[in-house]
Amino acid sequence: MTLLDVLGLIDRFHEGVKDRLWDGYPDNALLNELLQLHAPGRSGNAPACLGCDQRFGVGLPAPWPCSTYQIIARTALGLASREAVMEHLRAMLGELAGTISAGPA
Repeated sequence: MTLLDVLGLIDRFHEGVKDRLWDGYPDNALLNELLQLHAPGRSGNAPACLGCDQRFGVGLPAPWPCSTYQIIARTALGLASREAVMEHLRAMLGELAGTISAGPA
């Protein structure tokens, strides 16, 4: 699995969260702005939240999904907890890894 594969999956995950959020809360400007602010970005070779304040003045962005994004995704996807969001994302990564290792159909 390459970095581009992972970043593509993250983009699909984000689009799904965005679609569900806008379906459930179409007129909530605050939620929509928070989602855009905490959307996945990239710092070097890792997904990062470019909307979070830098940690401890080091200049490194927070890892993505940040805590704020996890709360937004939990609400949009109807999951029970922030950990459930991470489990959902890990399951998607596992499926991607399985698809890649199986090769073309």
